[in-house]
Amino acid sequence: MSITSRSKMNTFYTTIALLVVFLAIFIKHTSAAHGSKCTGNPKQSINSVVECMKTDYDRVQRPNGTDGKALKVSVDIVVITIGSLNDIEMDYSLEFYMRQRWIDPLLRFDQGSLGINGTYAVLDQNLIQNLWRPDSYIENMKSLKFSFQAGPFINQGFRLFPNGMVLVSSRISSTLSCAMEFTNFPMDKQSCPITLSSYFFTEEDLYYDWGEVYIYDGVEMNQFDILGVESKRSSLKFTSGVYSSLKATFKFRRRIQNFMLGFYIPSILTVMLSWVSFFISPNSAPARCALGIITVLAIGGFLTGQRKSFPTVSYVMAADSFILICYVFAFLALLEYAAVHYFFVYDKQLYQMNKAMGKKMKGNTNENFIDEGEYEPGDEEEEEEVQKTEKAKPKEVFVTPIEAFNSNSADMTLPTTEKKGKKKRSLCNILYSILTWPSRLFTTIKEDALIIDKVARVVFPLSFAIFNVIYWSIYKTEHNSDVLKH
Repeated sequence: MSITSRSKMNTFYTTIALLVVFLAIFIKHTSAAHGSKCTGNPKQSINSVVECMKTDYDRVQRPNGTDGKALKVSVDIVVITIGSLNDIEMDYSLEFYMRQRWIDPLLRFDQGSLGINGTYAVLDQNLIQNLWRPDSYIENMKSLKFSFQAGPFINQGFRLFPNGMVLVSSRISSTLSCAMEFTNFPMDKQSCPITLSSYFFTEEDLYYDWGEVYIYDGVEMNQFDILGVESKRSSLKFTSGVYSSLKATFKFRRRIQNFMLGFYIPSILTVMLSWVSFFISPNSAPARCALGIITVLAIGGFLTGQRKSFPTVSYVMAADSFILICYVFAFLALLEYAAVHYFFVYDKQLYQMNKAMGKKMKGNTNENFIDEGEYEPGDEEEEEEVQKTEKAKPKEVFVTPIEAFNSNSADMTLPTTEKKGKKKRSLCNILYSILTWPSRLFTTIKEDALIIDKVARVVFPLSFAIFNVIYWSIYKTEHNSDVLKH
């Protein structure tokens, strides 16, 4: 054989060898890409599926849904604990189990390979890293603790069913945002959601559906009653597409017992304390003034002190309106004594002072002046002179417009002309009574100033009681509208 022919043969064998090597590499990559060991044969054993997940499974490619449709992912949420609602940061903490289920046809296997009573296989949680997983995320998440690492305490589990269903369960601790409304505070109810969606798969590729959503029995909160949870499925529309979304809303109702003991009852008792001044003599100016000022300052303390523990909002809450009305009642009780003091004491003080000044001008320098702090009755001669003066004054009888009308319509037997004149005079008397009613009322009060205290003893408690009936019927009825659910 010549050198030329031998060279040609070597070139031929080299080319064949290279072709064989390239063919082997191509077959290997092709089989890896298509999961040569992950055939999805329902007759294969669970061990073959585990070997497939370790070596040949393509975790990039999304599994196909039923009949080539979008892949269905079922989600369960089981709430373990619910932390306090933070009204300053507008968020709440939640610890829960999240379970996701989907079917991967490549992971089907024979149920007989599990044993006689086996229905599913519990696999190592580390194998989850080798699988395709939905890109689920929580939309209103602020912070999230999501552990995948093995250790003495496992926070993740992995089950595989013969039909290829994958169940991944994870324990999650998260802080979620919650838009709260405090118009009815402290008789408010809050609804805080958790929203789950796919980050990049649209509804054409993947959609979510709720499985079980419930709260563990025995889960309690310090300041709220748990009314229940509502779940629904919706869609989120963005410029990049329409994404499937799941939303679970937890409903809470604030407990009012603490506010009743520390806010409402002390405020009510303070307002009632201001009414005691109506039963104290108007001559005791220090007692009545001190009582009125103390009640006003006490309710002012509630208004400023308790407000610091309330949510900081820019609108009026139910607690604000209640304490403001209490403040108005205490302030009006103080003004009521100012009116009584003016009519009952001030005029008599002025009379005695003028009389004392007159005696002094006549040279009677031994006369002592009246103390301006309180009204002090004079001697018997002064009292008799005052009584004579008051008896000498013509007393004006206080007549209401209705009484004036009744008195002028008593005579019904007059002739026609006299009736017409009488009717005109009656209308004029009624109009005159209406116009002069405030002045006559002022005169009546001036003659008997204690009538203000007598009216206040009835009007103040009655009006405050009416206010409380309206206030509690509005807010408390709405507060108790929902029945507790577990």
